[in-house]
Amino acid sequence: AQAVPGYPMLLVMIVRVIAAGLLLLQAPLVAAQTSTFSGIVSSNDGYVTGTTVSGSITLTATFPNGVAASGDTITFTVSPALFTAGTHSGGEFALSAGTWNPSWVATSNAVTGTYTGSTPLTGALTLTVTGGGLDTNGLPPAGAVTLTATSTDNGGGTTGDAAGTAANIFYTVAVPTVTLTTADYNSGTQPSQLVVTFTLPTDLAASQTLEIVANRQIFAASQTTGLAVTGTTFSHTTPTTYTLTMTSSGDTMGTAVTLTLTSPLIGALPSSGGAVTMDVNLGTPVSRTLMNDLTGFGTVVASGGGGGAMGDPVTWYGKHRTEFLLPYGQHSVLFQTPDMVVLAWPFAGLAEDQWIGYVVVVSNTGDTIVEVAIRKNLLGFDRTKIGPNAFETMDIIMGPSSSPSQLKHIPGFDDQINHPQGYITQFARISTVLSAEGAACLKERYVPCRESVLVTGRYAKLAIESSSAVEYFGNEQAAIDHSHLDVQIFDMRETHTFSGVLPEIWGFSEMSNGTRAMIKSQMTVELALNSTTALVKSNTSE
Repeated sequence: AQAVPGYPMLLVMIVRVIAAGLLLLQAPLVAAQTSTFSGIVSSNDGYVTGTTVSGSITLTATFPNGVAASGDTITFTVSPALFTAGTHSGGEFALSAGTWNPSWVATSNAVTGTYTGSTPLTGALTLTVTGGGLDTNGLPPAGAVTLTATSTDNGGGTTGDAAGTAANIFYTVAVPTVTLTTADYNSGTQPSQLVVTFTLPTDLAASQTLEIVANRQIFAASQTTGLAVTGTTFSHTTPTTYTLTMTSSGDTMGTAVTLTLTSPLIGALPSSGGAVTMDVNLGTPVSRTLMNDLTGFGTVVASGGGGGAMGDPVTWYGKHRTEFLLPYGQHSVLFQTPDMVVLAWPFAGLAEDQWIGYVVVVSNTGDTIVEVAIRKNLLGFDRTKIGPNAFETMDIIMGPSSSPSQLKHIPGFDDQINHPQGYITQFARISTVLSAEGAACLKERYVPCRESVLVTGRYAKLAIESSSAVEYFGNEQAAIDHSHLDVQIFDMRETHTFSGVLPEIWGFSEMSNGTRAMIKSQMTVELALNSTTALVKSNTSE
């Protein structure tokens, strides 16, 4: 260095050091940029406060600066708490790109991961939180959930730390209210009004659809009137009797919405009895459950079924095959043991033809074990529009009667649901081919899998199975359109204690005049079942 005329050498060096220091202080401030944030709860859990998330919560942050080298860290911070505090190394926290130390350090509100890669990462990074990483208390109290995130240079050479102002990523919401105004709950009664009130947990883009999906046929199809909306603006239609589809003009999360449905939009109470539940879903172009299994509508008292053609109920026991017809407008006690009662409702086809479409299994005290209804409108089935592992052909309501719940996803074959009174219910898909990838039917986009519900009591086991109509072999569309329920009863013991239509037909008990009047034909068949097994099918071709 050379002295500047008129200034001592030391002073020149001090000035240069100060200038360099100012540049070092300014560099991170110039390089640092604002991140943007978003987040969602996985597709089938919903946003109702207290919900235990069985899937995942994904948090996305866009980092203009990102991380550059091993040692840099990223911290995601949420409010209220969503995480379980501790060190997690079992995959509970996973980022969408890059190589990260498998151990993530979390508090209830923040989690930090350490980058171990060498390639700089910038742009959007999505953190997926599952299982033990999520708060075991479920989703927090109703209100906005905010997210911010920071990338930090810990000697790895990040160009500049990136952060951003905390942003609302979604709302947790109170349980929606559902109120039905009706003279009674008998099938066929026309309600005067249905009111559904809820809070939007996410933003709605213009043209985004919102769906109310019921487990029973409560809407009148193809209606564009009969809906009054407060809090937002929707146009609407009812593509099926199970679904109300509303198209948004755009709105923000946290908006309170009230839907008031009147005639002609709301239909007469359906013929299939049981508790009515509803889901609120995002439809096109984003599909995701916002709130599920809403109660408050009430329980319909059934008076019969409807829809279908060709085929009569037929039962086999031993070497005997019997065709019979169940009365309409009421349930029939199909089968009763000392601890279990099986009730069935038929639905009509052409002429005298009928199928079984709805089965309820109750305990000997009248407590619901399971309700099974064949799902209608299966011709419109599209596997890409349903969630993973969802029921495809059945609507299932599980007991007990004091707290009924709709079962939307088929449990694993080794899983079971235990009723407080000791009954065991299990579920399975029925497929001709099974592999490591699962049932072969899962590879068909437009054809649903057959499904089975197995109920175990102390005196018998009962399998309720969905089936297409074999009468329409060669016409796949017609066969699916006439789907129904078959019943298999096995491991029967102490059959002299049984009663109902089927035990009377099988000879376990004296046949009543009522059962005798149901019989259409009887014959002897070559293929005999063992003495503990019987079949009931809704077709005559097998």
